[in-house]
Amino acid sequence: CGLLEYIVVDNKYRGMRIARKLVAKAVAKMTSYSGKNPLNAVFIEIEDPEKMHGVDARAAIDNYRRLQLWSNHKYERLDFNYFQPALALGLNRLDNLMLAINVFNSNNDYIDAEILTKFLIDFNVICNRIEDINDPILGIKEMLDEIKSKPDGKVKILKNSINYEKYYPTNVLRADHKHLTRDDVKVLKNSTFFSA
Repeated sequence: CGLLEYIVVDNKYRGMRIARKLVAKAVAKMTSYSGKNPLNAVFIEIEDPEKMHGVDARAAIDNYRRLQLWSNHKYERLDFNYFQPALALGLNRLDNLMLAINVFNSNNDYIDAEILTKFLIDFNVICNRIEDINDPILGIKEMLDEIKSKPDGKVKILKNSINYEKYYPTNVLRADHKHLTRDDVKVLKNSTFFSA
């Protein structure tokens, strides 16, 4: 399995399919590193609009555009309560995220709990520099226990689960977020982002 952490394209170059090319190159590079073990899936960590509250209009549109990008690349949310543990003393864990996946093998209805567990342990130990995944303050064990409890040892992949249109009207997505109209701001304020 692989992980795409950040894909960034400068505003003035967006809409030119640069992100699509970057994702394709990143997946190709991961595939070349996988050697004899085929690349089964790639994960992404993304902000979840259903869990975000009180963000400004520009941030809201950017989050929806991210959903649009990943939806176009066939990434789907995994059916468990994902969060990023606190990465330092005094910080809170981030509960406003989702973990999504693009599966490359024939069965993309679920992922084996064992594979997901290994990925989460590796990700948190290597990338987040977590030394003890059983530390109750971090809560990683809470996530792993939920995954372990899934029926038949499989975590469901939720189809059409990061479909941006589910969250956000298409006409506002097309608006240039640098020049929001009053109507656009009204729509944003009535969205799930702004509800308490």
